[in-house]
This record gives sequence, structure tokens and C-alpha cells, in this order.
Amino acid sequence: MIRLALLSLLLLTAPAHANNDLTLKDSVYYTMDDGIMSPEEMEMEANDMYRLCNMNPYQKTYINCECLAGAFLIQREKDGPLTPQSEIFENITQSKTVNCANTVNIAGNAYESCMTDAAYSRELATDNEEYCSCVANNVAKAFEKTPRLKPGYISSLSYKAYMACEDPTKRPKKAAVTTEP
Repeated sequence: MIRLALLSLLLLTAPAHANNDLTLKDSVYYTMDDGIMSPEEMEMEANDMYRLCNMNPYQKTYINCECLAGAFLIQREKDGPLTPQSEIFENITQSKTVNCANTVNIAGNAYESCMTDAAYSRELATDNEEYCSCVANNVAKAFEKTPRLKPGYISSLSYKAYMACEDPTKRPKKAAVTTEP
């Protein structure tokens, strides 16, 4: 946990001009000077993973980039420099034990898409907000339960949420509002 906090601090205090390119640097890049990967080089690689995730609108919508970078660093320390970045990335983004789903952004994105769709397909029904809230929550929960960073998979989650929320009796009940005298 302390390691993740230190990485977060490193990510937040990195100079703005540092590595603003989109070049993916594999683990070989970090071992070129001496053939080994030091803890500092592992942190630099994790920082690059954070930067690349944060620069990718699709990834940062569905993945918490700080979580990804922290999980990446932990996995890199376990595996060493020979495991390809892409393998570590895929293991993290499809893991059921490491959950880096960005549920707030996922729900917000699903809600906005639903409200746009609802304006056309539901003919401005009076329950669009309730319906789209249901859709947004279902998509976020489903992605969090089984994360897969694939457009077809995310579309299927949305479709299932739209269908599940169509029936008002299957939507979560709102808490009753009471007023104290």
C-alpha cells in the first residue's frame, strides 16, 4: 500500500515536460544501460504506463490509470523485465482480483450515451433519467465484475443493461424520502 502511495506521489509530481510523446517503451528500453532493471527503472516504466493510459481517452474512461500503474509496478517487480508490457497490461485489465475499473467514468459515459439515445428511441419518456441511471449503474457494475477492455464486450454490456432496465419493475427502487417534523 505504501508502494502505491509512493507511485501516486511520483506520478503527480513528475515534470510536465517529461516524456510527453506517445512512444511505447518496452522493458528492454529500461534495461539498455546495464542489462538489468532497477527499482527506479521499474517505477519509470510504471509512470510511462500511467502517462499512456491517461493520454488514451478510451482507456481512461474504463480504467483507473493510477490503479493500472500501481498494479503494473507490482506485477513488474514480481515478473522481472522479461515479461512483455502487453502481457502485464492485459492481465491487469482482465483480472478479477485486481480491479482497476473506473466505475465513475463508466457510469457517466453510459448515462450520457443513454440520455442521447433515449431522446431518439424512447420519444422523451418521462422516466428517462431513472432509466438511464439504471443503465449506467448496470454497465459500470458489470464491467467492474468482469473487466474487458474490448469495444464489442462493452457494447454487449450496454445492450444487456438497456434490456434489463426497460422493465421499470426491474429497476432499483429509489429510497423513500421522508421529512422529519
